[in-house]
Amino acid sequence: MDAIPAYVTGLVAVLLLTSFLKIFTSLNILRYGLGLQAGGFGLVVAGLSLALTLVVMSPRLGPSGGLEILLGKPTEDAALQEKLKPFIEQHAHKDITARFERIAEKLSAPATVAASSSASMSALPAPLDATAKGHTASVRATSSPVVVASFVVSQLQEAFYVGLLLLVPFVVLDLVVANMLMALGITQMPQAVVALPLKLLVFFAVDGWQLVSEKLLNGYL
Repeated sequence: MDAIPAYVTGLVAVLLLTSFLKIFTSLNILRYGLGLQAGGFGLVVAGLSLALTLVVMSPRLGPSGGLEILLGKPTEDAALQEKLKPFIEQHAHKDITARFERIAEKLSAPATVAASSSASMSALPAPLDATAKGHTASVRATSSPVVVASFVVSQLQEAFYVGLLLLVPFVVLDLVVANMLMALGITQMPQAVVALPLKLLVFFAVDGWQLVSEKLLNGYL
């Protein structure tokens, strides 16, 4: 089987092991709140998300700001893991990690029983309690997939919280515009035609891009 291309592993690292997931999800929710679903604005959101991700990750990924990972340049997996491990553990919620650890222990319990059964046919059987304790310690010592899963879920949870805060004002503005059009008896004009300029005006008046960017970056301090 051919080795996985470097750019694929770099893309996976950017998506799962950095702040890109939270930032991109939050900005996409903001995009839908503004009503900019159509067109190529998604590329703009992806570009801004990547730029903010490089700001967050550059102190941890080296002087190039982590671009060597994105471009698929050769990097040592062990060194990369050591750089990202503190960041992932810091931003993975402890309660979510504990839940995933319990699930991982239950999922790996049948494999442990099968392994101990096959070992008992060729060697002296080990005590069940000692085997269970050794397995528990092994799961906790090698819990990288658990921590990564916990990190991804934690980032999505925080992204939806930030997105909700960004979405509520635009929903209120949509309701106000809908009620105004209904009161004026204007039924043939689409609501988005009136709501979009008002949303952009409000967003521009409060310097929305600066506030949103600062909010997302401050979440990693």
